Amino acid sequence: MSDRKLQPRNGLTYGQTVVEIIKEMIAEMNKPNTRNMRNQNKFMFVRMMGHKFKDLKQTSPTLFEKVIEDHPQFDLKRLMTMMGVSDRVSNNEMSYEDASKYIGNKYYKEFVEPNIELPPAEPTITEVDDEDEDNNNDTNDTKQQ
Repeated sequence: MSDRKLQPRNGLTYGQTVVEIIKEMIAEMNKPNTRNMRNQNKFMFVRMMGHKFKDLKQTSPTLFEKVIEDHPQFDLKRLMTMMGVSDRVSNNEMSYEDASKYIGNKYYKEFVEPNIELPPAEPTITEVDDEDEDNNNDTNDTKQQ
């Protein structure tokens, strides 16, 4: 991965720039000629996309590959959420810790919580009868003598 960071476009934040480039990639991949190229020669398709979106490929190769591999199911809304949080941290509107908690909580609720099986009722502790308690004390008294 490159140490170079993608430069924001005029008037856009870093996150907004990333989202705009991804939208452009998706629009390009939806063109009939590009779809045909992808279906006929994936190597040439990836190479062409890498040339056309060189800055993103060089600065964020994993994101570039994820968009290519997941298209057309790439989750743009999720990327927009993450880039928005990233921009808020960069602008000191949110701490890194708060951003991490926000994203962690959001995706915990989406992916983990629905898959947790809880018992049908909350377990409770039953009370001990007074008679049982007295019997236990009598036994203890007898043992001590």
